Amino acid sequence: MQRLIIIVILTPLTVLFSQVTPQEFNARRQTVIEQLNENEVMVVFTEPYVIRNGDVEHNYRPNSDFWYLTGFGETNAVLILSGRPRTLELDSAQYSGSEFLFIQARDLKAEGVSGPRLGFDDAVEVLQIANALPIGTFASAFNSIFIGIDTVYANIPTLGKDLSGGAIFRPAIAHADTLVQWLAGGKPTRKMIFKRKLKPRAALKSVERILAPMRQIKSPAEIDLLQQAIDLTGTGIIAAIKRAEGGLYEYQLQATLESAFTEGGSPRRGFPSIMASGPNALILHYGSNRRQSKPGELILIDVGAEVGMYSADITRTIPLDGKFTKAQAEVYNVVLGAQAAAFSAVRPGVTGKELNEIAREYIVEAGYDKYIRHGIAHFLGLDVHDVGMKVEPLKAGTVITVEPGIYIPVDAMEIDAAYRGIGIRIEDDVLVTDTGHEVLSQNIPKTIAEIEGLMAK
Repeated sequence: MQRLIIIVILTPLTVLFSQVTPQEFNARRQTVIEQLNENEVMVVFTEPYVIRNGDVEHNYRPNSDFWYLTGFGETNAVLILSGRPRTLELDSAQYSGSEFLFIQARDLKAEGVSGPRLGFDDAVEVLQIANALPIGTFASAFNSIFIGIDTVYANIPTLGKDLSGGAIFRPAIAHADTLVQWLAGGKPTRKMIFKRKLKPRAALKSVERILAPMRQIKSPAEIDLLQQAIDLTGTGIIAAIKRAEGGLYEYQLQATLESAFTEGGSPRRGFPSIMASGPNALILHYGSNRRQSKPGELILIDVGAEVGMYSADITRTIPLDGKFTKAQAEVYNVVLGAQAAAFSAVRPGVTGKELNEIAREYIVEAGYDKYIRHGIAHFLGLDVHDVGMKVEPLKAGTVITVEPGIYIPVDAMEIDAAYRGIGIRIEDDVLVTDTGHEVLSQNIPKTIAEIEGLMAK
C-alpha cells in the first residue's frame, strides 16, 4: 500500500501542470529514434540545480529539450536515444531497446530534505519509457550503448559550429564531462577540445537539428497549455492596468501582476517581468523594476506566465494617468497599425522576415523609421524565445509573437519635445493555422479605448 501511495503522489510532481500525456512524450521519442541512423545516438541532459548564493538554490526548472522528450521534472537525469536497439548489461541486469533514461534512485533521507523522487523502479510505468536506470551507472553504459557510434546529438552548449567542424566546446550540464571524456578517448582533455587540438571519436551535433523542427510545430495539448498561460497573463495584465497610477513603484505593479499569476496556478514566470516606466521603456530588456513612476508617463509591461512549462509573452503599454496624451496616442496607434498589418499576412508559407518588413514599412511611412530597434517576431513555446527554423516559411501549428515597437530617445532633438522619451511596444501571441492565423491573446485589452475604459473603472 505504501508503494502505491508514493506513485500517486509523485506522478503529478514529475509532470506538474502538464496536460501532455505520457503517450505523447513516448511518441516524440519514437519520432527522434526514427530519424537516427544505426550509428547515431542522442544524449539529452537536464539542468542541474543552480546556486543563487551560499547554499541557496534558484527555483528549479528542467531543461526544455529534456522535458519535451520525457515529461520528467527532476534534476540529475540523462536520456539516451539510439538509432538501433542496443543491449546494456549492468549489475547482472540486462536492458534492451532504443531508449534509456538515467535518473536518481529513491533515497528516503535525501527526500526528507529536498522532496520526493520518482525512482527508476516506477519510472518505466509512470513515464512509459522502455528502460530506466540509476544515474550512477551512466558512465558504465557507454561501453555498450556507444559501440560503433559515429555521431552524437547532444544539448551541451557550444559556441559556433558543431564540434566535428572545429567549434569551441563548452560543457555546462551535469554529467556532460562523461560524454566529453568518451569523445576524447577516455582522457581528461576538455582543455584540448576547447583549443581545437583534438579530433573527437565521434561527430558532436546539436539536438536542435532534430528537435527544433519538432518543437516548432505544436500539438493540440501544447496549444492548450500556451492558451492557458496567455489567458493567465492577461488576467495579471488587467489587474496591473486597473491599479496603475503615477507615483507607484514599478515593483508594486509587478507584485499585483505576478500575484495573479501565482493565484492562477503558474509556478514561475516564463522570463523576468519587465515593468518599464517612463524612460525605462527605451531599455528593451529592462528588469530591475525599482523606479518610482511619475504622472503623465507611460509604463511598458512585458510579461509571461508559465503553465505546464509553456510560456506566454505579452506586452502592453499604458498611460499612468489613465489617458494617453495626444503624442502618446499618435505613436501608440502607429505601433498598433503596424501590428495589424503584420497580422494580416500571418499564414503558412510566409517568413518572419516578410512579416518584419511589413511592419517596418508601416512605421517608416508614418515617419518613425529612426526609432525602430528590433524585429517583430520570434517563436514561442517551452522557451519564451523558442527554437525553430527562423529562415524557413511558417507552418501550421507554429506559435509566434508579433511585437512592433517605437522608441524615441529622450534627447531626440529632431522631434517635438512632447514625443521625446516615448517607448511603446505592443506584443501578442499568434497561432499559425492551416488557413491563416489565430491571435491567442486577442481578449487582452489593447486599443486606446479599451485601456482607458479599463483604467477609468
